[in-house]
Amino acid sequence: MSVIKVKAWGKDQGDHVLINESDFDPKLHKLFDEQPKASKGLNVDQIKVALTEKGIEFSESANKPELAKLLDDAE
Repeated sequence: MSVIKVKAWGKDQGDHVLINESDFDPKLHKLFDEQPKASKGLNVDQIKVALTEKGIEFSESANKPELAKLLDDAE
């Protein structure tokens, strides 16, 4: 039996849930997109450059996780 990842629909499920492929219902489930994050492997300076190129404003005092979330959410 094949298992697939779908987006979580309830509290405390994390970002995805594994279900049997045969149980997938497009009315209830959304496939979990496993695209790599835009910020993966980048350092703070590289993330800032990418944000600037996209025209996304950020605080100079923002830390790496905050900057990474801005970039990842922009994709």
